[in-house]
Amino acid sequence: MPESASSGAAKATISQSAIPHAPSAGPEILPLRALAYEGRAQRRPPASVAPSTEASTQCNTIFAVSNIPFQLEPVPDSLRRFKADIFQALAHPTRIAIMELLGEGELSAGDLMERLGIEQANISQHLAVLRSKQLVWNRKAGNQVFYSVRDPIVNQVLALMRLYFQRRLIEAREMLDEINDSAPPADPSLTDP
Repeated sequence: MPESASSGAAKATISQSAIPHAPSAGPEILPLRALAYEGRAQRRPPASVAPSTEASTQCNTIFAVSNIPFQLEPVPDSLRRFKADIFQALAHPTRIAIMELLGEGELSAGDLMERLGIEQANISQHLAVLRSKQLVWNRKAGNQVFYSVRDPIVNQVLALMRLYFQRRLIEAREMLDEINDSAPPADPSLTDP
């Protein structure tokens, strides 16, 4: 590439360690957030960091760059509303518990009631919310209704949220340890014998 053509091009810094559990299939599979650009924003990464179609199909995590073009364009409001609707459907501990149980495999409504320890009317309401947002499938077999997760990627999102929570908890614990380490020693006369 001539010198004049490359002067305005962005350079990419790639960090493979940015995402835990990402498969190591060489430098062609890159997490989106691992692409840090110096200089002005570009609509697409340079060809040197764009993944090959073959390499991206080998990666089964939600962090890999696929063959979908990289875009820095604004997200449409309709997509934001869709995401908010999904998170709203997941905004109850019982519904999260249902999704986690169904992530292990198909269960009947009766099995869900038994494992969660909640009443039939309550489980039916929560399942109706999850069905309305198309997060679960249902099928009838005789007089039983069986439920399963429609797309396992939702359970991956829930697992990421658990990891996020655990990291925040570790950070809080480390801060408390620092506070305790820097605090003056307690006065022995103030403690119970």
